[in-house]
Amino acid sequence: MRPIPDEEFSRLIGSIYDCALDPSRWPATLGVLNDLMRFRVSTLSMHDVPTGQLLLAVNHGYSEVELAGMYAVVNHVADSWGGRERILSLPIDEPLIQTAVNPARAQCLYVREWADPFGYADALAVFLTRDAASVGTLAFGRHRDDGPIGEAEVALARLFVPHLKRALVISRLLEARAVERATFAAALDVLSVAVLLVTGDLRLIHANRAGETLLR
Repeated sequence: MRPIPDEEFSRLIGSIYDCALDPSRWPATLGVLNDLMRFRVSTLSMHDVPTGQLLLAVNHGYSEVELAGMYAVVNHVADSWGGRERILSLPIDEPLIQTAVNPARAQCLYVREWADPFGYADALAVFLTRDAASVGTLAFGRHRDDGPIGEAEVALARLFVPHLKRALVISRLLEARAVERATFAAALDVLSVAVLLVTGDLRLIHANRAGETLLR
């Protein structure tokens, strides 16, 4: 696996942080990581805890047929890693090779009905977040034609893990702030009295609906 020139590495790190501000950039960034580590597909996902609601789902490299097949058996993904209890015991921030974590993966329905038919012989995954608020995972699929996953891929993935974690945290904070602002604005809008929020130098920063009517 080729070494990463400093300029290319810096550009990729910048792209990861750009994704925090603009989530539409994630597919392209995952594509670069795929090419760099010789993976064909990748999935970045984040689920809310405890509802299980999908907060973020980004896929790259899959054909429509592959995606449809994957979602048909997605409830069995955990089994390919040894089950939910096994997943909860796995370390955070450490790139993990699926066949090493679960040598019996071939018996899993997800593998039999999706991974094997499409040629995906192994996977590398990192738990980026796993706390009271969310569970975030980045997983890469290795096709059988591209050889086994080795220490080179694991070492390379370790370089990006801290930056991916921070990008996700920033994204969640921005999302929370946006929800907070929307809730705050909605609460002010129900008031019949005009409310104008201004800075110390009397610069208007927010007006509720009654306030906008008054200004007009």
